[in-house]
Amino acid sequence: MKKPAIVLILILFILSNLLAQVPEIPDPALNDIAMTTWCFGRLPNGQTYQGPIIIFNPVITAQVGPYLTEFFKFHEYGHIVLGHIQSRYYLSNPYNYLWVSNIQELEADTYSVTVLIKKNQVECVRQAFMWFNGVQPFKSSLMHPAGKERAINIFNTAARLGVQLK
Repeated sequence: MKKPAIVLILILFILSNLLAQVPEIPDPALNDIAMTTWCFGRLPNGQTYQGPIIIFNPVITAQVGPYLTEFFKFHEYGHIVLGHIQSRYYLSNPYNYLWVSNIQELEADTYSVTVLIKKNQVECVRQAFMWFNGVQPFKSSLMHPAGKERAINIFNTAARLGVQLK
């Protein structure tokens, strides 16, 4: 990614601070650490709501710890801020993952790295870099790039922002 992309992400970061708080909903049955979806009705607290929500698995977040949890939380916010989340993807299935592309996953990772470094939470970025280096580094899926590719993206984004990960 070139410098204009970093500038764009910084602008999006500023805009994201202007957005209303997105509900974060715990779901221990979720088969992932977190995901972003669209709510068309009521939240678990009974509040009527239509818009993006973040669902997270509290069991998995407890296992991976606060640093990785923070990285993935901002990764999910990245999908929202970058316009990846659109209601039409979720009309029939709120757990639909088929909309996401490898490029969008890397963009959301870049967003997370940028936000966390700007918040001086470099340890979150470092932990994500190390985690992706150790989790199936060469295996990708329909929805996620290989761990190694994500680790390289995280490393390069941090370096462009003046942070060296070791």
